[in-house]
This record gives sequence, structure tokens and C-alpha cells, in this order.
Amino acid sequence: MDPAELLEIIYVSDINPDLTVQDLNTLHQQAHLNNLKNDVTGLLLVTDKHFMQLIEGTTLAIQSLFKKLGTDERHSNVRLISERPVANRQFPDWHMGLRHCLDRAETADIAAVINAYGTQQHFSAQHATAVGMLFRAI
Repeated sequence: MDPAELLEIIYVSDINPDLTVQDLNTLHQQAHLNNLKNDVTGLLLVTDKHFMQLIEGTTLAIQSLFKKLGTDERHSNVRLISERPVANRQFPDWHMGLRHCLDRAETADIAAVINAYGTQQHFSAQHATAVGMLFRAI
């Protein structure tokens, strides 16, 4: 894979139960600055139990970031749902989009899907397609 080619990764992870709202705000600010510097874009969805994130950028940047995410203590059990080359970014202007999906009627369905995927350890191509559709719908 060409290191300059665009790559999209979608993953789900378990939130550290000690994570506070302030921790999440700090994460958002740090990620926005780092992603801006590395030309990474995407969207982080947050429930009370899980993160689900789509990140996109050059293959080199995304693979490096995904390795770092695996060691971040703010979450655990990072599971790759999808990794694929893409021609265009879904979130070209969002260096760190963030959407809280907590107990609000308008996000209850999204939270239910994320929490359902959060209980799984392995994902099929159909799962990847379904989650990709979820991100496109947001």
C-alpha cells in the first residue's frame, strides 16, 4: 500500500470507566491539534461505554495513529472494524469531530448500535459496511 494513499480505519473500544467529561474535552483538544498537524480527519462517537471512531488520512499517518491509539489508557480493547483505502475523505473539514451519544432521544439509536458493536470482538465485511453507513448518515 502506498504510504501517501488515503486510508480509512474504523474501530470500537471500551472507555476507561474513570474517564471524566474534562478528560474527554482534553482528549478532543489534543487530538484536534495533532490531527491538524498530521492531516488526519474523522469523527469520534462516544457513548457511556464505548468509543467508535472513523479516522482518515495518508496510510502512514493512519497506521501510526492507530498504533498509538492501541496504547492509550483512556480506552482499552481496541477492535478494528474496517481498514480500507479511499479515494476521498468523508470528513475533510473535521480534524477531530466529536459526537456524544448519551441518553438523548436523537442519538439513542446511534448509541444502541455503538454499544452493540462494543460487545463484539470480531467483525465481518458486512459489519464494516453497516458501520460505514452509520458514519455516512451522521
